[in-house]
Amino acid sequence: MLKKYGAKYGTAAKYTAFDGAFKVTKWTNTSEKWTAVKNPYYYAKSAVKLQKLNYQVVKDSNTAHQLFQQGSLDDAAVSGTTAQGLQNNKNLYHLYRSGNNFVKLNMAKGAVLANKQLRQALYLAVNRTQLSKKVLANGSPTPSQHQMPQRIQPVARTSQQQRSQKKLTMLPRLKSSGKLA
Repeated sequence: MLKKYGAKYGTAAKYTAFDGAFKVTKWTNTSEKWTAVKNPYYYAKSAVKLQKLNYQVVKDSNTAHQLFQQGSLDDAAVSGTTAQGLQNNKNLYHLYRSGNNFVKLNMAKGAVLANKQLRQALYLAVNRTQLSKKVLANGSPTPSQHQMPQRIQPVARTSQQQRSQKKLTMLPRLKSSGKLA
């Protein structure tokens, strides 16, 4: 593919290759919306029931929630105060993902945080549980003390179960029928 497309590879959907159940269309490297359509060359294409998925980047949790409520999105991630306000919502679904968030400190020479002992003191002083529950407020599991995620996403519900449930999920994601935030 690199030989075929050269420097254009990966800059737009038409300059990429896909071997999975879907292939991306209507995307450029600056797009905040794109579509994935059923890949006719996928080895198990008869097992793929969806024809198309529409994706939209929504950077603000509150905006994602509003779009979900309006029916513009079928699935939306919510966090922070938006997530806190939805704890009793019947559509809220906590989705744990295998990943970590971290804070990278400015350790440039001469910067205050270049001091190793100060960084170690901050490491010990930060209450990760409170940070997770009160600041992130996204249903994150027990905070990690290392780079490897502590919890891996269990096997997903069957597609029949997913189709029959309209859910707001939490890492958080709001779910309904097919568009993803």
